[in-house]
Amino acid sequence: NGMQDMKAAMDAAQSLLNIDRFVVVGLCSGGHYGLTAAAVDPRLVGVMMFETYGFASSSTLRMRQIRQMLALPFNRSLQFKAWKALRQRLRPRQPSPFATSSPESVERRFREDMSAVAQRGMPTCMLYSGSVHMVDSGHDQLAGFDGEPFMRGLEYHFDTRLDHNLTTLESQEIFITLARDWVQRTAVGADPSPANVPALQATAARDGRGAPSVETQRRAPSSAFGALG
Repeated sequence: NGMQDMKAAMDAAQSLLNIDRFVVVGLCSGGHYGLTAAAVDPRLVGVMMFETYGFASSSTLRMRQIRQMLALPFNRSLQFKAWKALRQRLRPRQPSPFATSSPESVERRFREDMSAVAQRGMPTCMLYSGSVHMVDSGHDQLAGFDGEPFMRGLEYHFDTRLDHNLTTLESQEIFITLARDWVQRTAVGADPSPANVPALQATAARDGRGAPSVETQRRAPSSAFGALG
């Protein structure tokens, strides 16, 4: 299991290299394991989650559906997903014993784990691409959590130049820059290199349709944030 693998890797690094502080950069389900481990393992001092949790508002979900419908004739990935959904509807299968958790239980676990790491002053970062979430109205991939204390120490990035699988070289370079500079600032305490600062700022970069292509929100860190350096 992912949690056991992560613990084994940290144990090995601690034993062989005398390293006792770790940062997790988790893609998709890797972010789930990273956050869950960080809630209970004091060796973890930061977690970046890419495309891991999404609690979009109803308005954003409707806009996403509209965009998907408009893109359907030209997007093979969407066509495959639509066909798969239709086939499952026509030929319903028995529920799998390995079915994912309910949305309510996922939300509850997310709130519990985020609250636990926030109490330790641990830096956290949520990063989203434009290929899965497509639109982001006011950072609402975390809709409904604005009043939670853990949101005060959270960094939030939405970038339409990224895709979920980091397929293109541009997408890979942007992701590596974001992850590397975030780790430097949170775990090492170093400032990002000047050449990479634009990737971390809410710049005026625009895509071909004239819409903002990068949206970044850096919430005020807690007092324990700097102490990690």
